[in-house]
Amino acid sequence: MQLLRKQERSLKTSEGRLENMLQRVNQQVAKNEERKSEIESLRRDRLQREEVIRKLQDELAEATQKARMGQQAQAAAAAEREAAA
Repeated sequence: MQLLRKQERSLKTSEGRLENMLQRVNQQVAKNEERKSEIESLRRDRLQREEVIRKLQDELAEATQKARMGQQAQAAAAAEREAAA
């Protein structure tokens, strides 16, 4: 009988430890899910920022090209005026 009680206590102790470990594992899994969600959100934000930057760079390149064309047209007009004078 005494051996049986000892084994029961040992079993209960082991079950308690297992329950505690499972709780810690579940808490860690929940934290990992939160972090995963945060990472995905940050990735989406980064992709949006990269898209905005790309569009701004395209607009800047287009505006720069238009400005150069305007300068060339002004230079050509000035050259024509000088030649006509």
